[in-house]
Amino acid sequence: MKYNLTSIKHNVLFLFSFTLLLISACGSDKEIPSVCIFDKAPLIDKPSKKEGKFLFSVSLGEKVLYLDETDEDEKGKKFYKVKLLDGSEGWLQADFVTLNARPALVITKTDIYSRPDLSTITKKSFDLLDIIAISSAKDDWLEVTGKRKNGKWMEKGWIKNSGYSESTTDIAVALLMNRALAKPKKTDKLAELNAIVANTTLSGSSIEYKLIDEIRKLDPTAFPEYAVDENEDYEREEDEPIVDTVTTQN
Repeated sequence: MKYNLTSIKHNVLFLFSFTLLLISACGSDKEIPSVCIFDKAPLIDKPSKKEGKFLFSVSLGEKVLYLDETDEDEKGKKFYKVKLLDGSEGWLQADFVTLNARPALVITKTDIYSRPDLSTITKKSFDLLDIIAISSAKDDWLEVTGKRKNGKWMEKGWIKNSGYSESTTDIAVALLMNRALAKPKKTDKLAELNAIVANTTLSGSSIEYKLIDEIRKLDPTAFPEYAVDENEDYEREEDEPIVDTVTTQN
């Protein structure tokens, strides 16, 4: 039996191209742990700010799974397809997501560096209650992304490997505190801060002292057992990272 080598080559090339097409059409089965770095970011059903239908709000510091799909809308705005931890899927604006990262809370003022080198210190810093995403580590440095309290947009840089917490409870308490403190009315601030204290699922946070402190600023008669000398610094002395070893595993 004689074989036409040219025909065989064409068939092989066709099968190879068809296989690549199928793989592309089916998409990737990767699920890359990522973090939302903008509070109440809109999850939409298609990658378009104009045509996308709103599905859910995604919280600052919320864990999402990037599904290895990226697209752009009619104005060139980039979107990532993600899955929430309840299985819901949709598209988030790429500016609002740090890929291959985990969430953390800054618990002491932390200088920001341009690179993992002390000589690259900037004039910027993250402060207590800032929620960030940790994307990589090098020696005793962490590469992070987040929005500073006084910053206008998300920033990327390096910090020393200390003064932060990965506890999901700490992150949740900080998020709710930031939302409460953003309320324009004193009564609303106080009501929401007290609601955090009353929520037993949030008990045991390492930043409880800060929560009580903010309540006492609004109502000096509250929590008299926490009264301290105004000149006394009673923040945590420990600046080692607090890690929730159960919930931070990928």
